[in-house]
Amino acid sequence: MTRLFGAIGLLIVCAIWPMVSTAKSPSAMKFEDTVRVLKNRTDPTPKDFATVGSDVESVLVDLVGNRKVDADIRARAARALGFYPGLGTRAVLMNAMATHDLETEVRGAAMLGLARAFKAEVVEDLKPYLKGGVPDLRCGAATALGEIGGDRVRVFLVDAIEHEENLEVRVAMEKALKRMTP
Repeated sequence: MTRLFGAIGLLIVCAIWPMVSTAKSPSAMKFEDTVRVLKNRTDPTPKDFATVGSDVESVLVDLVGNRKVDADIRARAARALGFYPGLGTRAVLMNAMATHDLETEVRGAAMLGLARAFKAEVVEDLKPYLKGGVPDLRCGAATALGEIGGDRVRVFLVDAIEHEENLEVRVAMEKALKRMTP
């Protein structure tokens, strides 16, 4: 009788084991849910992540630095991080913005994330990107500074637009200036 129960128990374990071993951990599910939101929303807000649950910012932080993930998804994660200000957010976005071998799309998105999260605190960090370097980064800096706004930023953008030769960058600067107009 004991052997019979032992055999039945073994059969049950063997039948259930594949289901247990393929179950996803909560962190893997949160990662997949966050990526799903990022794939469906170009510029997601915390409201878009409501179904994912708490601690979304830690997943976004991981995504920004994960080079195995598509650059467009990492850029969306960087922009979304702007809604979750904190020391981790600031460190990751500052690092992404300054990493020269990172895609310009991600670097520009990190600038916008910084502007959203830290406003006037990051003006001096963004200002150098208005001049020199890659045009896409100058566009990113203009967009980020336009998000921050203010008289001081307006002066920087007006000065930069007067010396800018690239049409795409000038257009980004003009859009930033218009966005700042009350």
